[in-house]
Formats: sequence, C-alpha cells, structure tokens
Amino acid sequence: GQQRPACDILIVYLIEMIGQVADHNTVYILLDALDECPDGLDSERGHILTALQRLRELGCIHLRICVTSRPENDIEAAFESLASHRVSVHAQLGQQQDIASYVRSVVNTYPNWREKDRLLVIDTLSWKADGMCVNPGF
Repeated sequence: GQQRPACDILIVYLIEMIGQVADHNTVYILLDALDECPDGLDSERGHILTALQRLRELGCIHLRICVTSRPENDIEAAFESLASHRVSVHAQLGQQQDIASYVRSVVNTYPNWREKDRLLVIDTLSWKADGMCVNPGF
C-alpha cells in the first residue's frame, strides 16, 4: 500500500478486467488531454498508446474508447491505425472563437487594466493557444 504500481502492471490489470466484462457489457474509456502526458517511447504517453493498441487487439466489440488530444506527431501516428472515427477541431474557427470568448470574459473581470493591455492579453492567449483552452491566472 505504500508503493505506486508500475504503469505496465496497471495496464495488464486494465486489459484483464476489460477482457472479462467487455464480451457482455459495453465498456467506455475516456482519455482526456493525452498530449499533456510526457512523450517518448518509454514514457507515460508511450505506455498509454501501447495499451490502446493492446486493447484494440483484444477485439472486444463492446469496448468504446474516446481520446482527446492536440495533434502531436506520436499520437497522430498511433491513431492512424487505431482510430475508427476521428474528429478534428484543432484549427476550427469555432474553437478559436470559444477560446477567445473565454479569455475575454476572464480578462474583463479586471476593470483596472488599460484597454490596450486587455486587448494584448486577449489576442495573445486566444489566437496563440494552439487549440488548447487556457486558464489565465491573473
């Protein structure tokens, strides 16, 4: 109880549990912000991508996996063979407008800022967020 189990062991148990129930019950797995995991082959992200491949190989017809991520090279490469459905909102104008709206609403809670500074912060955080919603801690 004092030690954290290795990622590989957790993946083995996850695959074992899913294998026992996914033939008769639908299993949903949601992985949010995969791109925020450290990358590299022997990293958490690499382990997760390997686990997703292993889950796919199980062939469980009732297994549903949803992954959200920015389009990082290793993730894109892994999902070329893994994804059955894909939705990209990375550079969509609607997403950028949502980010800008959020940033604007937060910046406008600081009435003592000069208008010029507000616009600079809104522009910088909104349009350079690279598809990622930011939470400005002003």
